Amino acid sequence: MLIEDRIHISCPADLVWAITIDINGWPNWVPTIRHAQVVSEGPFGVGSKAVIKQPAQPKTLWRVVEFSPKVSFVWETSGRLLRMRAKHHLSPVKDVTECYTSIQIEGPLSPLLGPILRYPIKQALRQENKALKIECEGSDRALSLGKYASG
Repeated sequence: MLIEDRIHISCPADLVWAITIDINGWPNWVPTIRHAQVVSEGPFGVGSKAVIKQPAQPKTLWRVVEFSPKVSFVWETSGRLLRMRAKHHLSPVKDVTECYTSIQIEGPLSPLLGPILRYPIKQALRQENKALKIECEGSDRALSLGKYASG
């Protein structure tokens, strides 16, 4: 089951990318994240791991499996009965950056839990994208683009 959301952000893709991959900073502005910490060493990319805590869920380890600098990353978390694969993708569209996020739910329990999880996950993706838009467009980070443009 694939659940998706898109939003347009009135900021350069470099800034949106820098804020998106600042995983440790997510709890400061993402309402659906209580804790986020990259637990691997080195630059964020394929093989990077992060622990994420969301409301009503245990801490979960996510591992980056695809990475295209300044464009997208895909990470996965899995148990024996349920796997989730999340994608964060940026595309410049005219004067804005389109942010696409998705979660793919797979595994033996997905037919049972997928329909139950669809609505809350869709709402969470929507909240996360709206929060990203606010963080990018309305924060001091947007004013300090030089700091993030190289990220």
